[in-house]
Amino acid sequence: MSLSLKESCNMYERYCRRNRDTPSFESFNAKHFTCLPTNEKVYNDYNRALISARRASGLPITLRLPSLYKKLSPSSENLAQTIPSVQVQPQTNSFKSAITPMKSSMNMSIRAPSRVAPKEVVLKEEKKEWTLESYKNAISTNKSILLQEQNGHMVHLVPKYKGGESSESLACKLTKSVWEILRGKNNSPLKMRDGSSLDMSTISLDEGDLAEFVHNRKKKISGPHFIRFSRI
Repeated sequence: MSLSLKESCNMYERYCRRNRDTPSFESFNAKHFTCLPTNEKVYNDYNRALISARRASGLPITLRLPSLYKKLSPSSENLAQTIPSVQVQPQTNSFKSAITPMKSSMNMSIRAPSRVAPKEVVLKEEKKEWTLESYKNAISTNKSILLQEQNGHMVHLVPKYKGGESSESLACKLTKSVWEILRGKNNSPLKMRDGSSLDMSTISLDEGDLAEFVHNRKKKISGPHFIRFSRI
């Protein structure tokens, strides 16, 4: 009897954390009676995260990894939103009047209202996404004194979309406590350069960027460091 999808994902994740190889979903199913669906994109993305994590922490992997179950669950494959359309039937006379109205006062031209995109769709189209390189370039040209650190001990959290948040509210100085917080060893909020605090339970860090940050820090590679994130 095969395992459920969640049990299969948990077993696969435990195996990959303790071993250097990343078996295909099909071969793992055949050996362990799991039910991982064939999905080349998810496998390749997960394999890249594992490679970065192994380089950063060795075996067994102790860093956080993306949830394989969320990526393979059926609900994750139907995320595309369809844009609702509004159809307006042309207005026609349901009867003919025996009285002919005066054209000068009664003749009207009726047009069907134009299709209006939903508010959510309009807002989404207006948002422009940051790439890692474009955000790095923006920081390098930013003259804010709060973003300056001579020794490169600065960590920048990179948002998905442009606008809405200042660079100072997404940057923090790399101290011992920040090092522990970013690795999940400390549950305290991050102290940002604008004086605000950021609760780590409200965001999700990119696992690949986090693993690269840990690796660079252990190798004493100077920053600034950049980690992409998304809101939870």
